[in-house]
Amino acid sequence: FFYDVKNDQITHKFKSKWEICFSSLNKDDSVLSISTNEGGYINTQFYNPKTLELLERLKINEGALGIQGSKDNKHAVFMVQDSTKPLNIWSYSNETKITKQIANSRCNISSEIFVKPELIKYKSFDGLEIPAFIYLPKNKKAASVIINIHGGPEYQYTPDFAPLTQYFVHKGYAVVAPNVRGSTGYGKEYQSLDDREK
Repeated sequence: FFYDVKNDQITHKFKSKWEICFSSLNKDDSVLSISTNEGGYINTQFYNPKTLELLERLKINEGALGIQGSKDNKHAVFMVQDSTKPLNIWSYSNETKITKQIANSRCNISSEIFVKPELIKYKSFDGLEIPAFIYLPKNKKAASVIINIHGGPEYQYTPDFAPLTQYFVHKGYAVVAPNVRGSTGYGKEYQSLDDREK
């Protein structure tokens, strides 16, 4: 939604089938960044704020959060993390279109031992599809399974860096993290499915 301060009007100008979780304008209002939550993964695009023409997509494999433009509008700075790396700071150059990591959150354990989850869907008792992230040990064999149901209830499990989950997976457990009905990130109807008596 865009709010016209002078005329006190709200206009619905941007539509996405995904939930919008972050948006920001650079210093001279020439670039609008919009981050969408696509099934638990955060993807960020840059748009012309007047025409909403897509200018660029961030070309990174991890989710980008909290984008902030520099004063000279030459760079954007943002945070990046995924299931195998802790939160780090990256920059994007408006001139070269290159993204690069500019800070490093130290982790004394090699990221090679960590695993990325697979996003799956399973049918509930009434046919509703429930999304879930499943972590399997490197050898794909698990002695037992841990079901990790997030709190909230209005919350969403996302594949961020989770040291405790990685510890259990390294010890041979499978970890399944479902976004049960009532989770955010999948629309208002899905989010309301655990209201009241449930």
